[in-house]
Amino acid sequence: MSGFRAWVELKRNWWLSDDELGAGAVRRRGEAPAGGKAGMEGGNAVESIREVRTVGDSVVVALAGDVDMRSTPATYPALSTLDEQHRPQRLVLNLEKVTYLDSSGLGMFLEIFRRVRARGGRMVFCHLPDQVRGVFEITHLDRYFDVFATEAEALVG
Repeated sequence: MSGFRAWVELKRNWWLSDDELGAGAVRRRGEAPAGGKAGMEGGNAVESIREVRTVGDSVVVALAGDVDMRSTPATYPALSTLDEQHRPQRLVLNLEKVTYLDSSGLGMFLEIFRRVRARGGRMVFCHLPDQVRGVFEITHLDRYFDVFATEAEALVG
């Protein structure tokens, strides 16, 4: 197996959470941390998209679990279809229950953002967990995307 393929396989199956880095605990994606609940396995839009609601001229999509290279192939078309069918003035992505975000998830967010903006809409984020907020800050996407603390703020901001 080539070095790149081995890295992809490692990335696909294993990860370290921020609070576990100090202890050096490695856990398989979807396994529960000590004393906790397991995150949702990626790879299925139904698992990644927890809830969809219409609020006025906005659509709120609550995502959950891992938003990564396993879940984005199913989540991206589902979000695209939601945007095409509803054409909301504002697409609010609530990330409160997202446990992991990688570059595939960021790429998906950028592509959906581009599509929404091209048709004159607005895409915003709310309820970013600390780990996800860290990814947004490291990549400086917190300066590019509108990020709100609460869903109510995202709907009016």
